Amino acid sequence: MGKYKHLLLMLLIVVPFTIINFSSYLKGHTPSIFQAAASILFILVWFVYGIMQSDKYKEYALLSTLYWLAGVILLTIGYFANSAIIFIPATIIWAGPVYGIRYFLELPANLVFALVSIVIVYVSSIVGVLLGKIFKKRSVTFGEK
Repeated sequence: MGKYKHLLLMLLIVVPFTIINFSSYLKGHTPSIFQAAASILFILVWFVYGIMQSDKYKEYALLSTLYWLAGVILLTIGYFANSAIIFIPATIIWAGPVYGIRYFLELPANLVFALVSIVIVYVSSIVGVLLGKIFKKRSVTFGEK
């Protein structure tokens, strides 16, 4: 799968989870259990997607790193520059889908929470790709005689 298809798929994965969490993060309310479950599912989707990309782990790890790093940079710049034009879209794309995990965390809905959320999803995707690589390597090793 080409880099642009991966990027498009990454952005498409975001849409339903952002919509589910939108009402809570728009007003800074505590998310519902449904929104929390949706955010956990979002993290698991990234984990599974990482596993599925394990045959191209270097390309996927680089793309995932750049994708989530772009979120960190844009959120941070938007926040400190007090720029809604940067901060709001970055929040919607990178932090919005995982807003539901705030149900479990004692963090206010601020930049720190958004950055923690990004790190959680990024780590999930990288762990997925690395586990997928390990399991594929083991299945090849076990399959040999």
